[in-house]
Amino acid sequence: MRKFLSAVALLGALSFVPGAQAADTAQPWFDNCAVFMKVLSGGQGGDTEIGSCIAQTEGLVAGMQVGSQVGALAFAGLVTVQSKIDEEVLWQLFQRTNPSMLLGICMPQNIQTGAQIEAVYRHIEKNPAKKVQPVGQVFYDALSEKWPCQRGKDGAAVKPVTPGSGR
Repeated sequence: MRKFLSAVALLGALSFVPGAQAADTAQPWFDNCAVFMKVLSGGQGGDTEIGSCIAQTEGLVAGMQVGSQVGALAFAGLVTVQSKIDEEVLWQLFQRTNPSMLLGICMPQNIQTGAQIEAVYRHIEKNPAKKVQPVGQVFYDALSEKWPCQRGKDGAAVKPVTPGSGR
């Protein structure tokens, strides 16, 4: 049980970076990333907006992954105590599980930040009402739509959906 509590404490501490805050809504992210997208298509833009877009995107994606791990560890610790499941077996399973699979988002392993930005940006373009929603929720919606995981019979995410397979 010590391993679980230590890991929860460590991951929890890592998820709180002083001074790092995401915008409340997706609008500021969208505005900054519009500059990034413009530059990608040959236009010009300011370094401040581009840097903000990239930093916020990387922070949100990392936060989603760490947050899913913290939640999974907390739940696993509770299950271990209440159900008397062997904590070592549960810990080994947790260590083998890709954090993105906990969320049901199966992005390619070596994905570049630009691909994540484009996926979220295009999602907001198609759904302009998303600009007033919490940016974290918009990221989850966009990334899980773009890179869903295939689900097992129990509903758990098991692997990335194969492009063109319709699943």
